Amino acid sequence: MEDANSKPLKICTLKYEDDFLPQFKKVVIVDNGGMGKSTIMKWLFLNVIKYKKGIPIFIELRKLKNKKSIIEEIISELNPIDKKLEVDLVTKLIAQGNFIFFFDGYDEISEADREFVTTDLQSFISKSSNNLFLLTSRPETALNTFSDFKEFKIKKMVKTEAFELIKKIGNNSEKSLRLIQKLKENGFENIDDFLQSPLLVSLLYKKFEHRENIPLQLQEFYYDVFEALYQDHDLTKGESFVRNKKTKLSFNDFFQVLRELAFYTFKKEEIEYNDAVLHRYLDEISKRLPHIKFKFNDLAEDLVKSVPLFNKEGLQYKWSHKSFQEYFAAEYICRDSKEMQISILNQMYNSSKSEKYSFIFKLCYDIDFKPFREAVLVPYLNEFVKHFENSFDFLQDLPNINIDELFLRKLITFNKSYLIITNKNIEITNSIYEKIKNEDFFNSKKIENLPDFMADGYRITIVVFSTNYIIIGSKKNSDLLDLLIEKKVIYYQLLKMNMEYTKKKT
Repeated sequence: MEDANSKPLKICTLKYEDDFLPQFKKVVIVDNGGMGKSTIMKWLFLNVIKYKKGIPIFIELRKLKNKKSIIEEIISELNPIDKKLEVDLVTKLIAQGNFIFFFDGYDEISEADREFVTTDLQSFISKSSNNLFLLTSRPETALNTFSDFKEFKIKKMVKTEAFELIKKIGNNSEKSLRLIQKLKENGFENIDDFLQSPLLVSLLYKKFEHRENIPLQLQEFYYDVFEALYQDHDLTKGESFVRNKKTKLSFNDFFQVLRELAFYTFKKEEIEYNDAVLHRYLDEISKRLPHIKFKFNDLAEDLVKSVPLFNKEGLQYKWSHKSFQEYFAAEYICRDSKEMQISILNQMYNSSKSEKYSFIFKLCYDIDFKPFREAVLVPYLNEFVKHFENSFDFLQDLPNINIDELFLRKLITFNKSYLIITNKNIEITNSIYEKIKNEDFFNSKKIENLPDFMADGYRITIVVFSTNYIIIGSKKNSDLLDLLIEKKVIYYQLLKMNMEYTKKKT
Protein backbone atom coordinates (compact mmCIF):
# COMPACT_ATOMS: atom_id res chain seq x y z
CA MET A 1 0.00 0.00 0.00
CA GLU A 2 1.04 3.61 -0.57
CA ASP A 3 0.51 6.74 1.49
CA ALA A 4 -2.03 8.80 -0.46
CA ASN A 5 -1.38 12.20 1.07
CA SER A 6 2.31 13.02 1.43
CA LYS A 7 5.74 11.68 0.55
CA PRO A 8 5.92 8.20 -1.00
CA LEU A 9 5.52 5.73 1.85
CA LYS A 10 5.04 2.08 1.07
CA ILE A 11 3.84 -0.54 3.52
CA CYS A 12 4.11 -4.24 2.70
CA THR A 13 1.11 -6.19 3.99
CA LEU A 14 2.72 -9.59 3.54
CA LYS A 15 2.40 -9.83 7.29
CA TYR A 16 1.31 -7.57 10.15
CA GLU A 17 3.92 -4.80 10.25
CA ASP A 18 4.59 -2.77 13.40
CA ASP A 19 5.33 0.35 11.35
CA PHE A 20 1.78 0.36 10.00
CA LEU A 21 -1.10 0.22 12.50
CA PRO A 22 0.82 0.58 15.76
CA GLN A 23 2.60 3.60 14.32
CA PHE A 24 -0.40 5.39 12.83
CA LYS A 25 -3.07 3.94 15.19
CA LYS A 26 -5.88 4.99 12.82
CA VAL A 27 -5.64 4.04 9.15
CA VAL A 28 -8.09 4.28 6.26
CA ILE A 29 -7.53 2.44 2.98
CA VAL A 30 -9.32 4.31 0.19
CA ASP A 31 -9.40 2.92 -3.33
CA ASN A 32 -11.74 1.99 -6.14
CA GLY A 33 -13.73 -1.22 -6.42
CA GLY A 34 -11.86 -4.40 -7.19
CA MET A 35 -8.48 -3.33 -5.81
CA GLY A 36 -8.62 -5.81 -2.91
CA LYS A 37 -9.43 -3.66 0.14
CA SER A 38 -11.49 -6.35 1.87
CA THR A 39 -8.92 -9.02 1.02
CA ILE A 40 -6.15 -6.99 2.66
CA MET A 41 -8.34 -6.46 5.73
CA LYS A 42 -9.01 -10.19 6.13
CA TRP A 43 -5.35 -11.01 5.55
CA LEU A 44 -4.25 -8.58 8.26
CA PHE A 45 -6.96 -9.89 10.58
CA LEU A 46 -5.54 -13.41 10.27
CA ASN A 47 -2.00 -12.15 10.78
CA VAL A 48 -2.98 -10.35 13.98
CA ILE A 49 -4.05 -13.75 15.32
CA LYS A 50 -1.02 -15.55 13.91
CA TYR A 51 1.54 -13.12 15.34
CA LYS A 52 -0.45 -12.41 18.54
CA LYS A 53 -0.53 -8.67 18.00
CA GLY A 54 -3.82 -8.03 19.77
CA ILE A 55 -7.48 -8.98 19.76
CA PRO A 56 -8.89 -8.48 16.24
CA ILE A 57 -12.54 -7.56 15.68
CA PHE A 58 -13.79 -7.58 12.08
CA ILE A 59 -16.96 -5.58 11.37
CA GLU A 60 -18.65 -5.28 7.99
CA LEU A 61 -20.16 -1.81 8.24
CA ARG A 62 -23.00 -2.62 5.83
CA LYS A 63 -24.48 -4.80 8.58
CA LEU A 64 -25.16 -1.75 10.74
CA LYS A 65 -28.77 -1.24 9.72
CA ASN A 66 -31.84 0.10 11.44
CA LYS A 67 -29.78 1.94 14.05
CA LYS A 68 -27.81 -1.11 15.13
CA SER A 69 -24.82 0.24 17.05
CA ILE A 70 -21.18 -0.75 16.78
CA ILE A 71 -21.27 -2.18 20.30
CA GLU A 72 -24.28 -4.35 19.45
CA GLU A 73 -22.53 -5.72 16.37
CA ILE A 74 -19.31 -6.39 18.34
CA ILE A 75 -21.26 -8.29 21.01
CA SER A 76 -23.05 -10.36 18.36
CA GLU A 77 -19.67 -11.22 16.85
CA LEU A 78 -18.14 -12.17 20.22
CA ASN A 79 -21.10 -14.00 21.74
CA PRO A 80 -20.51 -17.73 22.32
CA ILE A 81 -23.27 -20.10 21.27
CA ASP A 82 -24.56 -20.84 24.79
CA LYS A 83 -24.05 -17.48 26.52
CA LYS A 84 -24.68 -13.79 26.05
CA LEU A 85 -22.03 -11.25 26.90
CA GLU A 86 -22.98 -8.22 28.99
CA VAL A 87 -22.57 -4.81 27.43
CA ASP A 88 -20.72 -3.43 30.46
CA LEU A 89 -18.17 -6.23 30.33
CA VAL A 90 -17.45 -5.66 26.65
CA THR A 91 -17.12 -1.88 26.99
CA LYS A 92 -14.73 -2.24 29.96
CA LEU A 93 -12.54 -4.67 27.99
CA ILE A 94 -12.46 -2.33 25.00
CA ALA A 95 -11.59 0.64 27.23
CA GLN A 96 -8.52 -1.22 28.48
CA GLY A 97 -7.16 -1.44 24.93
CA ASN A 98 -5.29 -4.15 23.01
CA PHE A 99 -8.11 -4.49 20.46
CA ILE A 100 -7.61 -3.98 16.73
CA PHE A 101 -10.83 -3.04 14.95
CA PHE A 102 -11.24 -3.76 11.25
CA PHE A 103 -14.14 -1.71 9.87
CA ASP A 104 -14.72 -2.84 6.29
CA GLY A 105 -16.71 -1.06 3.59
CA TYR A 106 -17.72 2.39 4.81
CA ASP A 107 -19.06 3.08 1.31
CA GLU A 108 -21.40 0.10 1.63
CA ILE A 109 -23.46 1.67 4.43
CA SER A 110 -26.91 2.39 3.06
CA GLU A 111 -27.85 6.02 2.54
CA ALA A 112 -30.68 5.72 5.05
CA ASP A 113 -28.29 4.54 7.77
CA ARG A 114 -25.25 6.64 6.82
CA GLU A 115 -25.73 9.52 9.23
CA PHE A 116 -26.46 7.32 12.27
CA VAL A 117 -23.62 4.88 11.58
CA THR A 118 -21.09 7.66 10.96
CA THR A 119 -21.97 9.44 14.20
CA ASP A 120 -21.94 6.17 16.16
CA LEU A 121 -18.64 5.12 14.61
CA GLN A 122 -16.96 8.44 15.42
CA SER A 123 -18.25 8.30 18.99
CA PHE A 124 -17.04 4.74 19.43
CA ILE A 125 -13.55 5.52 18.10
CA SER A 126 -13.14 8.61 20.29
CA LYS A 127 -14.16 6.67 23.41
CA SER A 128 -11.92 3.70 22.56
CA SER A 129 -8.69 5.58 21.90
CA ASN A 130 -6.49 2.90 23.51
CA ASN A 131 -7.12 0.63 20.53
CA LEU A 132 -6.12 0.50 16.86
CA PHE A 133 -8.46 1.07 13.93
CA LEU A 134 -8.38 0.17 10.25
CA LEU A 135 -11.15 1.41 7.94
CA THR A 136 -11.72 0.72 4.24
CA SER A 137 -13.87 2.52 1.70
CA ARG A 138 -14.21 3.55 -1.88
CA PRO A 139 -13.64 7.30 -2.29
CA GLU A 140 -16.28 9.14 -0.27
CA THR A 141 -16.73 12.80 0.59
CA ALA A 142 -18.08 11.69 3.97
CA LEU A 143 -14.64 10.28 4.79
CA ASN A 144 -13.57 13.85 5.53
CA THR A 145 -15.13 13.36 8.94
CA PHE A 146 -12.32 10.87 9.66
CA SER A 147 -9.60 13.45 9.13
CA ASP A 148 -7.44 12.04 11.94
CA PHE A 149 -7.04 8.76 10.00
CA LYS A 150 -3.89 8.20 7.95
CA GLU A 151 -4.98 7.54 4.35
CA PHE A 152 -3.42 4.85 2.16
CA LYS A 153 -4.10 3.60 -1.36
CA ILE A 154 -3.40 0.12 -2.69
CA LYS A 155 -0.40 -0.12 -4.98
CA LYS A 156 -1.46 -1.17 -8.47
CA MET A 157 -0.17 -4.49 -9.74
CA VAL A 158 2.55 -4.66 -12.36
CA LYS A 159 2.29 -7.18 -15.20
CA THR A 160 4.48 -9.79 -13.51
CA GLU A 161 2.23 -9.68 -10.44
CA ALA A 162 -0.87 -9.98 -12.64
CA PHE A 163 0.61 -13.06 -14.30
CA GLU A 164 1.37 -14.59 -10.90
CA LEU A 165 -2.23 -13.95 -9.85
CA ILE A 166 -3.49 -15.67 -13.01
CA LYS A 167 -1.33 -18.69 -12.16
CA LYS A 168 -2.69 -18.74 -8.62
CA ILE A 169 -6.32 -18.46 -9.72
CA GLY A 170 -5.78 -21.24 -12.25
CA ASN A 171 -3.68 -23.41 -9.89
CA ASN A 172 -0.83 -23.23 -12.41
CA SER A 173 -3.01 -25.04 -14.92
CA GLU A 174 -2.14 -25.22 -18.59
CA LYS A 175 -5.02 -22.85 -19.26
CA SER A 176 -3.61 -20.17 -16.97
CA LEU A 177 -0.20 -20.50 -18.62
CA ARG A 178 -1.80 -20.25 -22.07
CA LEU A 179 -3.58 -17.05 -21.05
CA ILE A 180 -0.32 -15.51 -19.85
CA GLN A 181 1.41 -16.52 -23.05
CA LYS A 182 -1.35 -14.99 -25.17
CA LEU A 183 -1.16 -11.74 -23.20
CA LYS A 184 2.60 -11.63 -23.74
CA GLU A 185 2.38 -12.44 -27.44
CA ASN A 186 -0.46 -10.12 -28.37
CA GLY A 187 0.56 -7.14 -26.27
CA PHE A 188 -2.96 -5.83 -25.70
CA GLU A 189 -1.81 -2.39 -24.62
CA ASN A 190 -5.42 -1.22 -24.33
CA ILE A 191 -6.12 -3.49 -21.36
CA ASP A 192 -2.74 -3.13 -19.66
CA ASP A 193 -4.29 -0.89 -17.02
CA PHE A 194 -6.90 -3.56 -16.27
CA LEU A 195 -4.07 -5.89 -15.30
CA GLN A 196 -3.43 -3.56 -12.35
CA SER A 197 -6.67 -4.58 -10.63
CA PRO A 198 -6.98 -7.98 -8.92
CA LEU A 199 -10.71 -8.13 -9.66
CA LEU A 200 -10.32 -7.43 -13.36
CA VAL A 201 -7.48 -9.92 -13.67
CA SER A 202 -9.78 -12.50 -12.06
CA LEU A 203 -12.53 -11.64 -14.53
CA LEU A 204 -10.09 -11.93 -17.40
CA TYR A 205 -9.12 -15.43 -16.31
CA LYS A 206 -12.72 -16.52 -15.73
CA LYS A 207 -13.64 -15.39 -19.22
CA PHE A 208 -10.65 -17.13 -20.72
CA GLU A 209 -11.48 -20.25 -18.73
CA HIS A 210 -14.76 -20.66 -20.59
CA ARG A 211 -13.70 -19.38 -24.00
CA GLU A 212 -10.10 -18.87 -25.05
CA ASN A 213 -10.61 -15.97 -27.43
CA ILE A 214 -9.92 -12.90 -25.34
CA PRO A 215 -7.16 -11.49 -27.55
CA LEU A 216 -9.56 -11.53 -30.52
CA GLN A 217 -12.73 -10.26 -28.84
CA LEU A 218 -11.90 -7.04 -27.06
CA GLN A 219 -15.52 -5.93 -27.17
CA GLU A 220 -16.64 -9.01 -25.25
CA PHE A 221 -14.03 -8.37 -22.58
CA TYR A 222 -15.25 -4.81 -22.03
CA TYR A 223 -18.87 -5.91 -21.97
CA ASP A 224 -18.07 -8.61 -19.40
CA VAL A 225 -16.15 -6.13 -17.27
CA PHE A 226 -19.09 -3.69 -17.34
CA GLU A 227 -21.54 -6.44 -16.50
CA ALA A 228 -19.33 -7.54 -13.61
CA LEU A 229 -19.09 -4.00 -12.27
CA TYR A 230 -22.86 -3.66 -12.50
CA GLN A 231 -23.80 -7.03 -11.01
CA ASP A 232 -21.12 -9.47 -10.03
CA HIS A 233 -18.45 -7.71 -7.98
CA ASP A 234 -20.50 -7.20 -4.85
CA LEU A 235 -21.62 -10.83 -4.86
CA THR A 236 -18.08 -11.56 -3.68
CA LYS A 237 -19.01 -9.87 -0.40
CA GLY A 238 -21.00 -12.94 0.59
CA GLU A 239 -24.57 -13.35 1.73
CA SER A 240 -25.76 -12.47 -1.77
CA PHE A 241 -25.00 -8.82 -1.07
CA VAL A 242 -26.08 -6.61 -3.95
CA ARG A 243 -24.98 -2.98 -3.92
CA ASN A 244 -28.16 -0.95 -4.32
CA LYS A 245 -28.29 1.43 -7.26
CA LYS A 246 -29.65 4.80 -6.23
CA THR A 247 -31.08 5.28 -9.72
CA LYS A 248 -32.74 1.86 -9.58
CA LEU A 249 -32.11 1.63 -13.32
CA SER A 250 -32.15 -1.76 -15.02
CA PHE A 251 -28.97 -3.06 -16.60
CA ASN A 252 -30.19 -2.19 -20.12
CA ASP A 253 -31.26 1.34 -19.17
CA PHE A 254 -28.00 1.98 -17.33
CA PHE A 255 -26.12 0.66 -20.35
CA GLN A 256 -28.01 2.99 -22.70
CA VAL A 257 -27.34 6.08 -20.57
CA LEU A 258 -23.64 5.22 -20.50
CA ARG A 259 -23.53 4.80 -24.28
CA GLU A 260 -25.10 8.24 -24.75
CA LEU A 261 -22.77 9.88 -22.23
CA ALA A 262 -19.66 8.25 -23.69
CA PHE A 263 -20.38 9.19 -27.30
CA TYR A 264 -21.47 12.71 -26.38
CA THR A 265 -18.30 13.38 -24.36
CA PHE A 266 -15.99 11.56 -26.77
CA LYS A 267 -17.07 13.92 -29.54
CA LYS A 268 -16.12 16.79 -27.24
CA GLU A 269 -12.76 15.10 -26.52
CA GLU A 270 -13.40 15.29 -22.79
CA ILE A 271 -12.88 12.56 -20.21
CA GLU A 272 -13.09 14.72 -17.06
CA TYR A 273 -15.90 17.05 -16.00
CA ASN A 274 -16.78 19.14 -12.99
CA ASP A 275 -20.05 18.68 -11.19
CA ALA A 276 -21.89 21.40 -13.13
CA VAL A 277 -20.71 20.24 -16.56
CA LEU A 278 -21.58 16.60 -15.93
CA HIS A 279 -24.98 17.71 -14.62
CA ARG A 280 -25.61 19.64 -17.85
CA TYR A 281 -24.55 16.71 -20.03
CA LEU A 282 -26.80 14.29 -18.18
CA ASP A 283 -29.73 16.70 -18.39
CA GLU A 284 -29.33 16.79 -22.17
CA ILE A 285 -29.14 12.99 -22.29
CA SER A 286 -32.25 12.73 -20.12
CA LYS A 287 -34.17 14.81 -22.67
CA ARG A 288 -33.05 12.47 -25.47
CA LEU A 289 -34.10 9.42 -23.43
CA PRO A 290 -37.45 10.45 -21.93
CA HIS A 291 -38.34 6.82 -21.20
CA ILE A 292 -35.42 6.50 -18.74
CA LYS A 293 -35.98 8.40 -15.51
CA PHE A 294 -33.09 9.28 -13.21
CA LYS A 295 -31.84 12.09 -10.98
CA PHE A 296 -28.40 13.58 -11.55
CA ASN A 297 -27.14 13.06 -8.00
CA ASP A 298 -28.29 9.43 -8.00
CA LEU A 299 -26.66 8.60 -11.33
CA ALA A 300 -23.44 10.44 -10.44
CA GLU A 301 -23.21 8.46 -7.20
CA ASP A 302 -23.90 5.17 -8.97
CA LEU A 303 -21.17 5.89 -11.53
CA VAL A 304 -18.62 6.40 -8.76
CA LYS A 305 -19.72 3.81 -6.20
CA SER A 306 -22.22 1.19 -7.34
CA VAL A 307 -20.97 0.84 -10.91
CA PRO A 308 -17.51 2.42 -10.54
CA LEU A 309 -16.74 3.52 -14.07
CA PHE A 310 -15.83 7.00 -12.82
CA ASN A 311 -13.44 8.32 -10.21
CA LYS A 312 -14.30 11.44 -8.25
CA GLU A 313 -11.87 13.90 -6.72
CA GLY A 314 -13.54 16.90 -5.13
CA LEU A 315 -16.08 18.10 -7.68
CA GLN A 316 -14.29 16.49 -10.64
CA TYR A 317 -15.59 13.32 -12.29
CA LYS A 318 -13.30 11.33 -14.56
CA TRP A 319 -13.69 8.08 -16.48
CA SER A 320 -11.74 5.47 -14.52
CA HIS A 321 -10.12 4.45 -17.79
CA LYS A 322 -10.32 6.24 -21.12
CA SER A 323 -10.90 2.97 -22.94
CA PHE A 324 -14.20 2.61 -21.04
CA GLN A 325 -15.37 5.83 -22.66
CA GLU A 326 -14.23 4.56 -26.06
CA TYR A 327 -15.94 1.22 -25.52
CA PHE A 328 -19.32 2.75 -24.65
CA ALA A 329 -18.94 5.26 -27.50
CA ALA A 330 -18.36 2.37 -29.91
CA GLU A 331 -21.43 0.62 -28.53
CA TYR A 332 -23.44 3.80 -29.14
CA ILE A 333 -22.27 4.01 -32.74
CA CYS A 334 -23.19 0.38 -33.40
CA ARG A 335 -26.39 0.13 -31.36
CA ASP A 336 -27.99 3.56 -31.18
CA SER A 337 -26.95 5.71 -34.15
CA LYS A 338 -29.21 3.71 -36.53
CA GLU A 339 -29.18 5.21 -40.05
CA MET A 340 -26.30 7.53 -39.11
CA GLN A 341 -23.95 4.66 -38.24
CA ILE A 342 -22.28 4.35 -41.66
CA SER A 343 -21.98 8.12 -41.99
CA ILE A 344 -20.38 8.48 -38.53
CA LEU A 345 -17.85 5.72 -39.18
CA ASN A 346 -17.03 7.08 -42.63
CA GLN A 347 -16.47 10.59 -41.24
CA MET A 348 -14.16 9.14 -38.59
CA TYR A 349 -12.21 7.22 -41.21
CA ASN A 350 -11.81 10.29 -43.45
CA SER A 351 -11.00 12.61 -40.57
CA SER A 352 -7.55 14.19 -40.29
CA LYS A 353 -7.55 12.79 -36.73
CA SER A 354 -8.52 9.27 -37.79
CA GLU A 355 -5.64 7.70 -35.85
CA LYS A 356 -7.33 8.59 -32.56
CA TYR A 357 -10.28 6.39 -33.58
CA SER A 358 -8.21 3.23 -34.04
CA PHE A 359 -9.46 1.63 -30.81
CA ILE A 360 -13.09 2.43 -31.65
CA PHE A 361 -12.55 0.89 -35.10
CA LYS A 362 -11.36 -2.34 -33.45
CA LEU A 363 -14.43 -2.42 -31.23
CA CYS A 364 -16.90 -1.57 -34.03
CA TYR A 365 -15.40 -4.30 -36.18
CA ASP A 366 -16.44 -6.82 -33.50
CA ILE A 367 -19.75 -5.26 -32.47
CA ASP A 368 -21.35 -4.73 -35.91
CA PHE A 369 -19.19 -5.84 -38.80
CA LYS A 370 -21.39 -5.16 -41.85
CA PRO A 371 -21.73 -1.37 -41.41
CA PHE A 372 -18.04 -1.18 -40.49
CA ARG A 373 -17.19 -3.03 -43.68
CA GLU A 374 -19.25 -0.63 -45.79
CA ALA A 375 -18.11 2.57 -44.07
CA VAL A 376 -14.42 1.82 -43.48
CA LEU A 377 -13.10 -1.37 -45.03
CA VAL A 378 -14.55 -0.96 -48.51
CA PRO A 379 -13.19 2.61 -48.97
CA TYR A 380 -9.82 1.41 -47.66
CA LEU A 381 -9.69 -1.52 -50.05
CA ASN A 382 -10.80 0.64 -52.96
CA GLU A 383 -7.90 2.96 -52.20
CA PHE A 384 -5.58 -0.03 -52.20
CA VAL A 385 -6.85 -1.31 -55.55
CA LYS A 386 -6.52 2.17 -57.07
CA HIS A 387 -2.95 2.46 -55.75
CA PHE A 388 -2.02 -1.02 -56.91
CA GLU A 389 -3.38 -0.52 -60.42
CA ASN A 390 -1.97 2.97 -61.00
CA SER A 391 1.32 3.21 -59.14
CA PHE A 392 4.68 2.75 -60.90
CA ASP A 393 3.03 2.42 -64.32
CA PHE A 394 6.17 3.78 -65.99
CA LEU A 395 8.17 0.77 -64.77
CA GLN A 396 5.92 -1.98 -66.04
CA ASP A 397 6.98 -1.73 -69.72
CA LEU A 398 10.68 -1.29 -69.07
CA PRO A 399 12.94 -4.22 -69.91
CA ASN A 400 14.53 -6.30 -67.18
CA ILE A 401 11.94 -5.30 -64.59
CA ASN A 402 11.54 -7.94 -61.94
CA ILE A 403 7.79 -8.42 -61.50
CA ASP A 404 8.19 -9.69 -57.92
CA GLU A 405 10.10 -6.56 -56.95
CA LEU A 406 7.53 -4.36 -58.67
CA PHE A 407 4.73 -6.03 -56.72
CA LEU A 408 6.67 -5.62 -53.51
CA ARG A 409 7.20 -1.93 -54.23
CA LYS A 410 3.47 -1.47 -54.82
CA LEU A 411 2.71 -3.21 -51.53
CA ILE A 412 5.13 -1.35 -49.31
CA THR A 413 4.22 2.09 -50.70
CA PHE A 414 0.45 1.89 -50.11
CA ASN A 415 -0.37 4.60 -47.54
CA LYS A 416 3.37 4.97 -46.91
CA SER A 417 6.16 7.19 -48.15
CA TYR A 418 9.92 7.02 -47.80
CA LEU A 419 12.88 9.37 -47.82
CA ILE A 420 16.23 7.80 -48.74
CA ILE A 421 19.38 9.76 -47.89
CA THR A 422 22.90 8.69 -48.81
CA ASN A 423 24.93 8.27 -45.68
CA LYS A 424 27.87 10.28 -47.00
CA ASN A 425 26.81 13.56 -45.44
CA ILE A 426 27.96 13.25 -41.84
CA GLU A 427 26.30 16.52 -40.86
CA ILE A 428 22.85 15.32 -41.96
CA THR A 429 23.44 11.91 -40.37
CA ASN A 430 24.34 13.46 -37.02
CA SER A 431 21.39 15.83 -37.30
CA ILE A 432 18.97 12.92 -37.74
CA TYR A 433 20.55 11.06 -34.85
CA GLU A 434 19.86 14.08 -32.65
CA LYS A 435 16.32 14.48 -33.92
CA ILE A 436 15.20 10.90 -33.22
CA LYS A 437 16.14 11.29 -29.56
CA ASN A 438 13.03 13.42 -29.32
CA GLU A 439 9.86 11.28 -29.25
CA ASP A 440 7.98 14.05 -31.08
CA PHE A 441 10.08 13.23 -34.13
CA PHE A 442 7.86 10.21 -34.80
CA ASN A 443 4.76 12.40 -34.87
CA SER A 444 6.34 14.98 -37.16
CA LYS A 445 4.64 16.20 -40.31
CA LYS A 446 7.80 17.79 -41.65
CA ILE A 447 11.49 17.49 -40.84
CA GLU A 448 13.48 20.68 -40.66
CA ASN A 449 16.35 20.92 -43.20
CA LEU A 450 15.18 17.78 -45.02
CA PRO A 451 13.03 17.39 -48.15
CA ASP A 452 9.28 17.34 -47.56
CA PHE A 453 8.33 13.80 -48.56
CA MET A 454 5.07 13.33 -46.64
CA ALA A 455 1.55 14.28 -47.63
CA ASP A 456 -0.93 15.65 -45.10
CA GLY A 457 -2.18 13.05 -42.64
CA TYR A 458 1.10 11.10 -42.53
CA ARG A 459 3.54 10.64 -39.65
CA ILE A 460 7.07 9.24 -39.37
CA THR A 461 7.07 5.66 -38.09
CA ILE A 462 10.56 4.28 -38.70
CA VAL A 463 14.17 5.32 -39.23
CA VAL A 464 16.73 2.83 -40.59
CA PHE A 465 20.49 3.43 -40.63
CA SER A 466 22.79 1.35 -42.79
CA THR A 467 26.35 1.66 -44.08
CA ASN A 468 25.37 3.49 -47.25
CA TYR A 469 22.06 5.22 -46.60
CA ILE A 470 19.35 6.33 -44.17
CA ILE A 471 15.69 5.50 -44.76
CA ILE A 472 12.95 7.51 -43.05
CA GLY A 473 9.54 5.90 -43.42
CA SER A 474 6.12 7.43 -42.80
CA LYS A 475 2.60 6.04 -42.71
CA LYS A 476 -0.84 7.49 -43.31
CA ASN A 477 -2.68 7.96 -40.03
CA SER A 478 -5.83 6.28 -41.33
CA ASP A 479 -4.03 3.15 -42.53
CA LEU A 480 -5.85 -0.02 -41.42
CA LEU A 481 -3.30 -2.67 -42.29
CA ASP A 482 -2.48 -3.42 -38.64
CA LEU A 483 -6.17 -3.93 -37.92
CA LEU A 484 -6.61 -6.21 -40.95
CA ILE A 485 -3.66 -8.33 -39.90
CA GLU A 486 -4.77 -8.44 -36.26
CA LYS A 487 -8.29 -9.49 -37.20
CA LYS A 488 -7.05 -11.90 -39.86
CA VAL A 489 -9.90 -10.71 -42.04
CA ILE A 490 -10.76 -12.52 -45.24
CA TYR A 491 -10.19 -9.27 -47.18
CA TYR A 492 -6.50 -9.43 -46.45
CA GLN A 493 -6.39 -12.95 -47.88
CA LEU A 494 -8.54 -11.93 -50.85
CA LEU A 495 -6.18 -9.10 -51.67
CA LYS A 496 -3.25 -11.50 -51.66
CA MET A 497 -5.16 -13.85 -53.95
CA ASN A 498 -6.10 -10.96 -56.22
CA MET A 499 -2.47 -9.87 -56.43
CA GLU A 500 -1.39 -13.40 -57.29
CA TYR A 501 -4.02 -13.49 -60.05
CA THR A 502 -2.90 -10.11 -61.42
CA LYS A 503 0.70 -11.22 -61.25
CA LYS A 504 -0.02 -14.28 -63.40
CA LYS A 505 -1.84 -12.18 -65.99
CA THR A 506 1.11 -9.85 -66.34
